[in-house]
Amino acid sequence: MSKLLKKVVHYICYYYTGSLSRTLLVKLVYLSDVEFSKNFKRKLTDVTYRYDNYGPFSWEIVDCAQELIEDGILKMEKDINMFGDEKFKYISIEKPDKNEIDEYTLRTIKEVINKFSRYSFT
Repeated sequence: MSKLLKKVVHYICYYYTGSLSRTLLVKLVYLSDVEFSKNFKRKLTDVTYRYDNYGPFSWEIVDCAQELIEDGILKMEKDINMFGDEKFKYISIEKPDKNEIDEYTLRTIKEVINKFSRYSFT
């Protein structure tokens, strides 16, 4: 698991103010990759995505979030969605250190959250 991916996931979990589901977390990392590549001609993370009926998905991101939970940086709450299926909500326990990530990465993450958080991805 790359350190950069852990930082990106942590920042998204911290700065996203709504209910951050597994699906939404993956979408926000993906959109951060897309937006970063538009500006800098390379992906932000080294994540490999597979495309399914609901858009891009990566177990790498889910596994990364799980590692951050085990490290005590995130917590996950489980609930039931309106269809009776289990859903997960990620919450940052610690404030990320802004010095651990460059300003372009942080700006990209914040822009993605601001731009796409009003859409429903779940």
